[in-house]
Amino acid sequence: MKEKITIFFLNIATSDYKGLSKSEVTDTTKKLYLPRIIEASFNLAQSQYSIARNEHGKPLIKSLSGEDAYISISHTRDMWVCATANFDIGIDIELLRNGRKNVAERYFHPDEKEILNSCISDEQYNRTFFELWTAKEAFSKLIGSGINTDTLGSRVSSLANITYCNLAHNHICAIATPPSIQPTFELINLSSL
Repeated sequence: MKEKITIFFLNIATSDYKGLSKSEVTDTTKKLYLPRIIEASFNLAQSQYSIARNEHGKPLIKSLSGEDAYISISHTRDMWVCATANFDIGIDIELLRNGRKNVAERYFHPDEKEILNSCISDEQYNRTFFELWTAKEAFSKLIGSGINTDTLGSRVSSLANITYCNLAHNHICAIATPPSIQPTFELINLSSL
């Protein structure tokens, strides 16, 4: 089934957020943009919904009409993303850098280690590492469990539909949805809202 996911993004390296700590960026961005994101995605004014959280802190939009809506948020030091949909989702974004072989050896599924070991260059290894890592993070947000050794050791591509989105140079962004969902995407730069 084809379903729409809207991904809102903001390059916080080139905005007014320079010099703020990671938690200050998260708090400020949520306060400034989350009400606008929810209104744009679900046509809900602030008085028409509340934000609930599961036991792991995963947010869920509860509308007064009784319909649930879903959001997932991630950020790096210079990018902030929020995915919205009418079904459960998870998103993760990471800055592309050197993949950590000790992390892969310790936590990745044997099939994923084999994929990494077949990489023919450091560049390919790093990209593949972060594709696998962001898939794990996005999956943990999809199921609302947080990252843990079970998630890390799983081959998440067999448990969820993982799609990658190219939002910024040198970043990997993964979106996890239930296996039955084949998403389409709308990308919205928050600086234009």
